[in-house]
Amino acid sequence: MTDGYGYGSSSNPYQPPSFATQGQWAPMPGPSSVSPALVESLRRTRPWVLFLAILGTIWMGFAVLGGIGMVAGMRAMGGEEAMSIAFVYLFMFGIYILPVVMMYRYAGAIQRLVSGGGQAELEKAIDAQRMIWTVFGIMVLLAFVLGVLSVFAIGAFFANSGPGAFKF
Repeated sequence: MTDGYGYGSSSNPYQPPSFATQGQWAPMPGPSSVSPALVESLRRTRPWVLFLAILGTIWMGFAVLGGIGMVAGMRAMGGEEAMSIAFVYLFMFGIYILPVVMMYRYAGAIQRLVSGGGQAELEKAIDAQRMIWTVFGIMVLLAFVLGVLSVFAIGAFFANSGPGAFKF
């Protein structure tokens, strides 16, 4: 039996006081629990990820339809010179499919986390996000390099063309 300060009638005066702390402190997040604020932040991110994934899907659909329409139009007119433009549309489909699929995976991992997936689903969601940013970074780097190379190629083309090569 103890008094309010942790000392009882039969306790040793040289022993430190002991208090019952069960239920007094909130458990600290450990390896198996996820902060509710973190889950809420990712839950609020999910609609935007889905929005971009759906827009990407629509964009890919237009790219495929544009490519198919251009191929059909070129065949109907008997011209083969603009077939490369049709393949550009199909190439755009190929470029956009990877990030769009990754955004759908990220949105799914967030949904599983919000539904109580715990630490494992958080790790999957963050890894999916990492992959999205990796792919976007590579795409931006490639676009930058191709842009710089195209500027040099156009400059070289115009530098090597004689006077009057381009008359309008």
